[in-house]
Amino acid sequence: MKSLLNKITELNYDRVSKKIVSALKNELKSSKCKGYVFGLSGGLDSAVVASLLSLAATETTFALVMPRTDITPK
Repeated sequence: MKSLLNKITELNYDRVSKKIVSALKNELKSSKCKGYVFGLSGGLDSAVVASLLSLAATETTFALVMPRTDITPK
């Protein structure tokens, strides 16, 4: 049995991202909503979400910047 690390490194990330984008497009269409809104913290996870949503809904994706009060300049 392959280790988890080997499985992760062997994934076809282009294929995975295309499947996720397709699912997001289908969800948007079936929900009859006009787009997506998400929180953008500046972390890796929100950067990935921003990238995927921008591919799924190119004109109707809005990010709400969620600054951290201890590191965001005033």
